[in-house]
Amino acid sequence: MVLGLLSKKEGIGWIEDLDADVLGLQEIKAKPEQVPAKLNKLPGYKVIWNSAERPGYSGTAVFYRDEPKSVSLGIDYPMFDEEGRVIRLEYPDFFFFTTFISRTVVKKTAVCPKNCSFTPNFWKKLKNFTKAGNL
Repeated sequence: MVLGLLSKKEGIGWIEDLDADVLGLQEIKAKPEQVPAKLNKLPGYKVIWNSAERPGYSGTAVFYRDEPKSVSLGIDYPMFDEEGRVIRLEYPDFFFFTTFISRTVVKKTAVCPKNCSFTPNFWKKLKNFTKAGNL
């Protein structure tokens, strides 16, 4: 996905034009060493990658300007965390999540039993997170 975006005529210009403080990408399908160096060194941004263990599969990334208080990868469910589905950044006044939810959840394909269980587990984690007074 990331490589596809970069191969288009615009390259990474759209990220610079967006001028976001925090930008989350989902379904990146790449590891940091697979993307052009210019994406890892985008002026004014730092980047966090949460790539899937399986090559060319899912994954998330966050570009950010201001250093967060903390960063968390995943939701503490190894079967999902190995897919790089979630990154959470904690800032003084808010939390930023970027989350990849597979289309198979909507399409109900053969792999749906695993993918369909991600969403309820993610919401359960989020509810526990809010009950702890984090949101």
